[in-house]
Amino acid sequence: MLLFKDREFIESKEGLIFCVVGYLHPRDRVIAYLKYLPSVEGKWSSGSKHYSRAMRYYSASEVVRNVDWLEKHYPHYVFRSKVFGFKISAVPKQYILKHYIPQRRLEEIIKKGPRDALEQKVVDLVGLLFERSGVPRSFFGVTGSILLKIHNPDFSDIDLVVYGREQSLKVKDAVLSLYEDSSSGLTRLKGAALEKWCLEKAEAYPVSVSEAAAIYSRRWNYALYKGTAFSIHPTRLDQEVECRYGSERYRGLGFARIRAKVKEVVEDLYTPYIYALSNVEVEEGDQSWKVSEAVSYEGFYGGLAQEGEEVIAYGKVEEVKSTTGKDYLRLLIGSPEANGRDFLKPLNLSAVK
Repeated sequence: MLLFKDREFIESKEGLIFCVVGYLHPRDRVIAYLKYLPSVEGKWSSGSKHYSRAMRYYSASEVVRNVDWLEKHYPHYVFRSKVFGFKISAVPKQYILKHYIPQRRLEEIIKKGPRDALEQKVVDLVGLLFERSGVPRSFFGVTGSILLKIHNPDFSDIDLVVYGREQSLKVKDAVLSLYEDSSSGLTRLKGAALEKWCLEKAEAYPVSVSEAAAIYSRRWNYALYKGTAFSIHPTRLDQEVECRYGSERYRGLGFARIRAKVKEVVEDLYTPYIYALSNVEVEEGDQSWKVSEAVSYEGFYGGLAQEGEEVIAYGKVEEVKSTTGKDYLRLLIGSPEANGRDFLKPLNLSAVK
C-alpha cells in the first residue's frame, strides 16, 4: 500500500495543491494543508499554469486561516477529526488527481538531466551530501516548488528530504562538517540574510529577534548553498511508520504555561517533535495537570531543546488515550486553538552563541 508521507504533495481535481502533513491519515482521506492556488498573477508557474501561495509562511495561525478559507470555498476539504479533536484540512482520496513524491522527482532530474540552473544546484548539492555522508542518492528527494515543476530559478529555494533515521543522522553530521569547509559552498545565514530570517520568525512566532537568532544557531538544516537557500527534512521510511491513525486519541483540557526539565529527547528528527519532561511546574493553568510530555508540530521548535535543559512552554494540554492502555497528559505546540501563541524555549536560549 502506497503511504502518504510528510512533505509530499497532492493535486486535487480543482487544481489546488496541498502539502501532506505527517504520516497518520484516515483511511479515506489525506491530512494536508493548501499550499498553492491557481492564479493568473502567480509567481510560480508550469507552462501556461500560474500559482500563488495560499499562505505567507507555514505556521499554526496561518493554517487556521487556511482551513477557514477552504471551509468557505471548498468545504469538502475540511474535516473534523475525532482523533485529534479539532477541525483540519484533508483531501478525500476520490478528489486526488496526482500524488507528487520527492524521491521520484529527484530520480527524474538525475536521469533526464537538469532543465535549469536551480535543478543543477539540486544535483550538485545531493552529490556533495552523498560524497560527504556516504548516503546513496536513492535516499534523497526534492520537495517544494521543484517537486511540482513550478519553481523559478531566480527566487525559489531548494527543499530536500532524506529518508530514514540512520541516513538523516549521517547527512546531519555531513552538513555540520561542510559548514566548516569554506570550499564546500555551504554557508550559514549571516548579516542581512540572517537578520531578515529572524525578523520573519519574530513576526510569525512569539519570539524576539534575538531569540530567533539563538534558535537559528541550533538549526543544522537551513542555510545557503552557493547563494541559494536550502533546507533538509528527515522523512520516515515506510517501515519506520509504526503508528496508525486512531491508535491514540486526544482530548483538549485547556491551556497551560509550564516550566520543566527535558528528561529525554524522544524525537528530534521527524514531525511531530517529542520531549519527555520531568520536574514539571504549571505556572499558568490547572495545577492538578500532570504533564509528562511536550509535542511540537511546529518545525520551528523541532530539535531545539536538549536533554537536561530547562524549558518554558505554553500550549494546549491534552489527555492522550492509547489503544495500548497507556494514558497520559501532554502539552501540544501547534494546535489550531492556540492561533500561533504557543511555544517551547530553553530557559538559557538567549545565552546560546
